[in-house]
Amino acid sequence: MRNLYMGRYNLFIYTWIVGVILFFMTGLAKYDLFIKMLSRNSVQISCPEMAAALKEKEMKNKVCVRVTDCIDAPMMSGVFRSTMWLPNNVLSEKEFRYILMHELTHLKRRDLWYKWFALFVSSIHWFNPLVHLVVRQINEECEISCDLVVTSNMDKEEKNGYMSTILNFISLNNVKEQIFTTAMAKDKDQIIRRFSMIKTATKKSKTIMAVSVIAAVTILTSALMSSGILNSENIAPVDKPIKDKTNILLIGGDVNQRSADTIMLFSFDNADKSISILTIPRHTKIGNDNDIRNLIGDMFVLDNEESVLDAIQNNLKIPVDYYVKLSTEGLRNIIDILGGVEYKVPFKMEYEDSYQNLHISLEKGVQMLDGNKAEQLLRFRKGKSESYLGDSHLARDLTQQSFMRELIKQKVSNGGISDIIRIYGAILKNVETNFPASMIPEYIDIWKDAEFNDVKTFEMPGEITSGEGMAYFLVDYERLNELTEQYLK
Repeated sequence: MRNLYMGRYNLFIYTWIVGVILFFMTGLAKYDLFIKMLSRNSVQISCPEMAAALKEKEMKNKVCVRVTDCIDAPMMSGVFRSTMWLPNNVLSEKEFRYILMHELTHLKRRDLWYKWFALFVSSIHWFNPLVHLVVRQINEECEISCDLVVTSNMDKEEKNGYMSTILNFISLNNVKEQIFTTAMAKDKDQIIRRFSMIKTATKKSKTIMAVSVIAAVTILTSALMSSGILNSENIAPVDKPIKDKTNILLIGGDVNQRSADTIMLFSFDNADKSISILTIPRHTKIGNDNDIRNLIGDMFVLDNEESVLDAIQNNLKIPVDYYVKLSTEGLRNIIDILGGVEYKVPFKMEYEDSYQNLHISLEKGVQMLDGNKAEQLLRFRKGKSESYLGDSHLARDLTQQSFMRELIKQKVSNGGISDIIRIYGAILKNVETNFPASMIPEYIDIWKDAEFNDVKTFEMPGEITSGEGMAYFLVDYERLNELTEQYLK
């Protein structure tokens, strides 16, 4: 009987030893293959910024900088001979500064040593899923701790820039996290918590690292530890927006040529999770004289978005919190990322304008519109054979409203946080906005459970008139005030 017990015990020990060796060697092999692949497909560059950053941080490390097409986000590798790997993208001076601050903070704290320790722990407890979960959790705490160290002395504007840089890289990053490397942007699922901590933290990084070390020692000494050592209690609370409604003005068109084909106000009710959309005709007249500068669309063309915001807030008396300028290229990219929008085209739309490089050819009926077709739908006003009835400008505005409503219902309501982050990355390249990145976690937290079924659309109350050879849209201020009080304030 004793021999049977010893045989089973020995079998367990041998199985465990084999598992430890296989797990550890598999990790080493993956790392070796990954680094060799990067080395073969990269070039070393001279980087005076790195030398300056190392001197600023009083670090004696020597860091090699290499550029490669094989990654989409920067990372650091190497315990004894450190290498900074950069994607082959154009980086602004600020973005590169944030990258250096983040990765050198990891290096200075010897976080790469922890990566080896984590593999050692995971190898010993290869059979215990709880250990792997906690190691992953500690990885997250390590990343948040690094964020807190980097941003500890930053003002609000710098923090927004830092978070925007992370978002931009996360939206592009298709490479999975690699063993024995640190990466500024590697996990979409962590981003909301990271941003919440950055925004609300003061000097919590040392506490977080202490918790991480204690947890690591615990999992090393106990295979039966609880998975709840690090949990949501570490997440700092996020204050809700003060206002019940958040109004965002969308200016769409060829923003480079300062053309405002679309002006829409989106009012988000943060209490009842409803959305109201008001289209403002681009030929809406502001003021009493007939100066072209008093047409709201031309204010943007001849001046800037500040003039448009001023007119909407001070003349139309509609509050605006933020603005978004969306290019036609940005619109196409976003629709393509979403996989298209199903929409019923009211009639066959055909139009050619080589001067604007505009070629519209859409069949009538329900169809899936990709980015290119969506642009055709939204820009169509008049055709050779079939056109909108009545005023083509107002009819196009109504189509744009209808399309936006379908976009929200079909895509936003079905998307998760990772999709929103992915979309935001594309938006960063094609959009100019004053919406702060630091506010994103708050709004996602508020709207994450919304069904987006209550989307109301409104036409600007008023009528079209003409004078001195120009057509205007004259606002009915009394009706507009009623609408604003009920839905936009």
